[in-house]
Amino acid sequence: MKKVLFIYRIDQADPNNQGIVLKLKGQMEAFRSLGWSAERVIQDGSKILCADQVIHTMSGHSRWYDQWRWYDRLEKVTHQSYNFVIIRYGISTAAKSRWIKKYKSLHPKVQIIWDMPTYPYTHEWSGVSGKIILAIDRQYRSQALPHIDAILHSGREEELWGVPTIHFPNGISADAVPLRKAKTHQGLRLIAVGKWRHWHGLDRLVHGMIHDRELVESHDIHLTIIGDGPALQDLRAVIAHHDWLQPRIKLRGSLNGPALDREFDQADIAIGTLGLHRKGVTINSSLKHREYAMRGIPLILSSEDSDFDTALRFVRYVPTDDSDIRIEELIKFYDSTGIISGDQIRSFAVAQLSWKSRICHILAALSAEGSS
Repeated sequence: MKKVLFIYRIDQADPNNQGIVLKLKGQMEAFRSLGWSAERVIQDGSKILCADQVIHTMSGHSRWYDQWRWYDRLEKVTHQSYNFVIIRYGISTAAKSRWIKKYKSLHPKVQIIWDMPTYPYTHEWSGVSGKIILAIDRQYRSQALPHIDAILHSGREEELWGVPTIHFPNGISADAVPLRKAKTHQGLRLIAVGKWRHWHGLDRLVHGMIHDRELVESHDIHLTIIGDGPALQDLRAVIAHHDWLQPRIKLRGSLNGPALDREFDQADIAIGTLGLHRKGVTINSSLKHREYAMRGIPLILSSEDSDFDTALRFVRYVPTDDSDIRIEELIKFYDSTGIISGDQIRSFAVAQLSWKSRICHILAALSAEGSS
């Protein structure tokens, strides 16, 4: 039986990583449905797990050190053989480059693949500390690159740093999220879910509500924001400055399971990523868009997403700039969505966005590269 190992250097115990964990689970299930064995290395609080078994526990006083030496803690994984090792790309470190080089030397037939969640990513790091981190990344990335066989990437680039790319937009599993059970209510209800940072562009919607106050009030528009993140600090200050806006915007923090499902049941339109242009990203492959579609809810977004054609009736693109989101356009979009049901949106997601179809594409591409 062929075997694949996923290495995700994230903490699955952090609710803000729920979407990434679902992505990993979906990919593993897709491989298994194709007859593969699929295992993962992931962090769970203070523990590092491989195949759900603890292989290292980080002590409280040295956790910062353990984070930089994270890959040095994978010694128990090093001597296990896999056909593919898929590593979610993060900042390169000496430990990471060492592990990749050692694993490739022990298993020369393995195909080591980087999964690039965002490119370019340099705009995510700023200030003096950001420059230092990116310098470290460049140095140790160059040491790892000779041992990387392919890079999964949602953009148009055919190669990154001299390594061939495989087009790989995000996907979703049908059983990952339920179909929204739309509730009857007055007005227009918006929902936005994310781990909020400046490049998600949520401020564009809030400022649009402020600019079009009359429409917001006359159409009884409310926005529910799910999740946490540094961008919310500035938004809280903006909301607090406008008394009339405070009862119309709810910040619910991180939610999952039935609590999150209930929020979607009350919503009419979901808010996608609106600011990727702020970090130079032109192709959008946000996990949230796929979740929205699988839940059967119309969505708005900015920047091209190859899975969501502009002709789709449940999708509305807004300008790729920092302009306010116009509430009048949101209302028109909402009025137009009455002709499409949640079941129809979900059917599209099941047919077009499944992880199984994504994994089959990867296997075909790698097979073609291996035979060329």
